[in-house]
Amino acid sequence: MEGTVISPQEAEKRAKIAAKDREIVKGVGGWLLFFIITSVIGLLMDLRDVFNFARTGWDDFFTPGAVVFLILTIGADCFYGYCLVCLATVKRYAVRLIKLTLIAYPLFAVGLPLLMLGAVLLFSGINLFTKEVLSEAYNAEVVIILVRTTIRSLIWYAYFSVSVRVKNTWPEARPMRAEEVFG
Repeated sequence: MEGTVISPQEAEKRAKIAAKDREIVKGVGGWLLFFIITSVIGLLMDLRDVFNFARTGWDDFFTPGAVVFLILTIGADCFYGYCLVCLATVKRYAVRLIKLTLIAYPLFAVGLPLLMLGAVLLFSGINLFTKEVLSEAYNAEVVIILVRTTIRSLIWYAYFSVSVRVKNTWPEARPMRAEEVFG
């Protein structure tokens, strides 16, 4: 478009758009706020499900598989809640923790059914890796949850890797020390 003359109104409009594009988007807002809110809702629903599972019947509950499930799920939920608090309060290491959980959560979701079955079958002498046992652990409902969890994690990991808001809110920091994260 060399040699094209634009009107003063068009030039002003383009200048406003360019200025708006240069505005620094920073802080907890937009898609980042959406992530935090939906994650907190999901976390609360997960905890509700865990405690409903625990209330279904004390006689059936205290099996090795159920205890392993309860301990691991509550521990993972507490850690994820801590990561969300760090993100909401703009801690320097929050993005690293969230990315870690986005990688670990699908792996946890894949391994949890095996851990539960392993704990149940440990004392029964049944081989854990038979077709029947694995088909029980990974039924259609579990596979759908695993696929959904993996897709969600991939999408949000990509967001935390390329988002302008995330980069402006958490500029590259030096490697974190354990006492900075947990102290």
